Amino acid sequence: MIPRKLDIASLPSRDVAALACDYCSETAMIRLLLVENQPSIRFGLRMWLKLAPDVTIVGEAGDGLAALSHAAIVGPDVIVLGI
Repeated sequence: MIPRKLDIASLPSRDVAALACDYCSETAMIRLLLVENQPSIRFGLRMWLKLAPDVTIVGEAGDGLAALSHAAIVGPDVIVLGI
């Protein structure tokens, strides 16, 4: 049997989350770099992201240049970038 290509866009978000969990171990942490030029917005995002048990914030930056430096040093899995 040839597997069909999975169209993730057609799945409900809960199914996408479940699918993503199938590929992750239970102890895997997502290493995240948070980039936002407004300190108050960055603070709010940090507080919200700290509620996620599988996310660890490995760095923060207030501009793109600092983000590049931080990314090179800490090697995050994900960069949340405010534009």
